[in-house]
Amino acid sequence: MPRTDADVESARIAVLPTAVADGIAAGEVVDRPAAVVKELAENAIDAGATRIHVRVEAAGQTLIEVVDDGRGMDRVDLPVAFRRHATSKLRSLEDLRTIETLGFRGEALASIAAVAEVEAVSRSRDGGEGFRVRIQAGELLRAERVGCPVGTRVLVGQLFYNTPARLKFLKQPATENAMISRLVGEFALGNPQIAFSLDVDRRHVFETPGTGDLRAAFAAVYDTQTATAMLSVEEATVRGLISPPALHRGTRDHVVILVNGRRIQHRNLVFAVEQAYRGLREPDRFPLAVLQVIVDPAEVDVNVHPTKREVRFRNEGAVFAAIERACYHALRQSPLYELQATSGGPMLELRETAVVSGAPSLPSPASGGGGVDPSGGGAASAAGVRGPAAAWLPRGRSSHGHGPDRPACRPRARAL
Repeated sequence: MPRTDADVESARIAVLPTAVADGIAAGEVVDRPAAVVKELAENAIDAGATRIHVRVEAAGQTLIEVVDDGRGMDRVDLPVAFRRHATSKLRSLEDLRTIETLGFRGEALASIAAVAEVEAVSRSRDGGEGFRVRIQAGELLRAERVGCPVGTRVLVGQLFYNTPARLKFLKQPATENAMISRLVGEFALGNPQIAFSLDVDRRHVFETPGTGDLRAAFAAVYDTQTATAMLSVEEATVRGLISPPALHRGTRDHVVILVNGRRIQHRNLVFAVEQAYRGLREPDRFPLAVLQVIVDPAEVDVNVHPTKREVRFRNEGAVFAAIERACYHALRQSPLYELQATSGGPMLELRETAVVSGAPSLPSPASGGGGVDPSGGGAASAAGVRGPAAAWLPRGRSSHGHGPDRPACRPRARAL
């Protein structure tokens, strides 16, 4: 039976207006400026970009800009991209079982546009002229032809201007900047084939070469000395860099694990890395690592959470064992391990990079550290300080580790 107007007025359950529903959905995906950067950077990577530039001002509250040279969008696709559940990466549930792109939900751009003022300019590689759209609170204000290079440029301004409650939960600007720096640094480490650059409040934080060399990207994000000391991990399904036992940090934040190119948060897999160091490090010190793990897409579920940072494995124990084994082999095959095993002392005399006067101040939420010089020499370049995105590196403790009197026994792989 159809509802009458009187029924609608007296009903306790009602369908939410579109604007309200969009605002609620946006809160699941976009909870802070770093989340905006994440979604836009993932779109750029999926678009096949070779260069991605990120610029933020006022901790991302007044401006976030992401520019890429990817395949771009034409005048038909660009306005549609900001509609909820609009995506070029998925057509059926069957596609979801083998998804290989970072984005697929079709929610990111719509969620951003629902809580900010957005301008997007794009031109497709397939030809034609550029196109620009301006959107405010989810409403399309203007769409017009413009001249622009191939690729996409998205500017997000006045973030959360229409959701003041969200603004109250943001951290201090330095902390929000640190989150953005860390995030872009992780993208750069996970995609060394892409040249990433980051500017924060008109200060150049870092730039990676985009040559595909992970160690070169690591040097840009951290520093050359740390990158040189890192050990290569070269297994069939696990590849990357890990630190020798004497090079460590005070938190687990520097263990970056990617599954099929997707940065994930997974405590058990971080623990798998730590297990390889058992007996080689102090209990309250943690390694640095960047590991790419290759898993059959059908064996991993990435549709667990709107942020796509959480995943489920069909056989988590096998993934755990592969990571632990790969790190174990890299540590034990290193000549530095032999030195550690025979001397029982620190393998490297690596110091924390000194804070540079005038460097970008992007402290870690836990550390409050400042910018650092990538050369490790403590001097600013003529063109300005080139502090790494590791301005969020923890400070205040020496990196001189002390190994055990004897090497640890081979840890057994655990099936969780």
